[in-house]
Amino acid sequence: MTQIDTMRFRIAKADHEKALKVFKEILGYQRSHPELYDYFLTRSYFMDAEDNPNEEIWMFIDEYDNRDDYWRSLQSALSTDASSAENNRRFMELVVPGSVPKGHEVWTEMDELRVAFKRKGKRRSGVRTLLLLVGVLAILMGLVWVGQGLGYLTYTPPGMKPSFMIGDTHWTYYGAGLAVFGLILAQFSRRKP
Repeated sequence: MTQIDTMRFRIAKADHEKALKVFKEILGYQRSHPELYDYFLTRSYFMDAEDNPNEEIWMFIDEYDNRDDYWRSLQSALSTDASSAENNRRFMELVVPGSVPKGHEVWTEMDELRVAFKRKGKRRSGVRTLLLLVGVLAILMGLVWVGQGLGYLTYTPPGMKPSFMIGDTHWTYYGAGLAVFGLILAQFSRRKP
């Protein structure tokens, strides 16, 4: 059972950029002090307030492992850490008076209704790209070895000694093995994460 905390509040539209800057600094402080704050993800959203064209409604969502530990960490940070108390003061200066509720809303996820959709146009990860590149190079090198082992690729640049692989059937097998290894790597790089 996953739970999240949310809180909504209002910011004057004229203070939007200032609020972004201050909240980035506050979240940066919290992120750099995991010994004080017991949650692992926060997201923030805003929208225009329909009832007041000069205000925006902001909301954050915090995710954590244990609700009690999360809440205790927030309360403890405010009472024992001077920087956290100062950050709270800076936050409250930007909030439209009367728009902060007394506490957070706690939401419980219905796991049986969770759906993860595949994102379109998702970029290939660096590891998967590297696997594909190494796989393609292994295939090409393996095919060259097979060609040399069978005696099909015999070109030797002028002034150089012929390759020791030409006509040696051992290199046909080594090349086939390397090409198969490359195919496996290339196929593995295409697997869905």
